[in-house]
Amino acid sequence: MRLVFLGSDFWGLYFLRRLVERREVVGIISTPGSLGLMREGRKRDIPCYPILNRKDRGYRVWLKTLIPT
Repeated sequence: MRLVFLGSDFWGLYFLRRLVERREVVGIISTPGSLGLMREGRKRDIPCYPILNRKDRGYRVWLKTLIPT
């Protein structure tokens, strides 16, 4: 199963690390301030998409390129 993780720092980082042990995480969506998640994604070669505000809909196009199932 290909998953996209949506979260923010501290607890998000904890759950992301546990999730990648069990599933295939193909992308991370988070706020730009979640540096720990972004750093972890780069370390594991997982593409990251920073959402700047709630009205940002650019992630929809980005998600389609990842083909999560």
